[in-house]
Amino acid sequence: GWSNFDGTSTGLGRMDLSELTGVNEPAYASDLMATAQGDVLHAANWSGTRLFSVSGDGIYKEDTALVSEGYVEAGTYRWGVPDRKFLPRFDMRTEPLNGTVVPYLNHDSSGYTAQTGHTIAGDTEKTIPCEQVGFSDVAVKLVLTRSTSTTTLGPVLTRWQARAYAAPTRARVFSIPVILHKKLNLRGREYYQNVIDERTFLEALVQDSKIVTYQEGDETFEVVVENVEWVPLEALNTGWEWQGTAIVTARSIE
Repeated sequence: GWSNFDGTSTGLGRMDLSELTGVNEPAYASDLMATAQGDVLHAANWSGTRLFSVSGDGIYKEDTALVSEGYVEAGTYRWGVPDRKFLPRFDMRTEPLNGTVVPYLNHDSSGYTAQTGHTIAGDTEKTIPCEQVGFSDVAVKLVLTRSTSTTTLGPVLTRWQARAYAAPTRARVFSIPVILHKKLNLRGREYYQNVIDERTFLEALVQDSKIVTYQEGDETFEVVVENVEWVPLEALNTGWEWQGTAIVTARSIE
């Protein structure tokens, strides 16, 4: 018996001792309820149906008519991944459908939101696209509604599956060509630089792995320099002081 299940119902509950949802806590659900209040004193099976008595109210017998709607709260899921995720598809499998099954998703305790339902009579499978919301965890609720043509048939859900994909914050990768010549002419103005010193400075950024600021136009980014690839073009005079382009690979810190 499940006395005074809520403010309007009392009746019978059901539990499955083979499935634990917590420490010494079996899976459970409300089962048969009467619109009444009072202690459930007895429960019995009679002619294939269940009966229960409510103190001060009387005896109730299981009806063949289904309630108009019921739901299953399946719990909260993280898929064992702490990173941000999104859930693009939700799969349901039923016996030939009578009524409807509508999944609800609660992203990071923001409240349940209805998704597209499984509604075509006689169908046994349905894959739906879900709203594209990034989340850490999501709670799942399935709302089952009986057939509109008869009160004795309703949906029988046999399986559901939610397909989540990890979507961590991704870094931007910059490939920056730095022209290193002893003399550069930029918009009619000449600039001089020490190619060896500039190469040494860039390569030191790779070894230090320090966060540095990279500016591109009006935007600035905090980056870590991962690699410097030297592409020589020509040597000055007959010596080995090469000029060329240093291709700097940097990854942004998000």
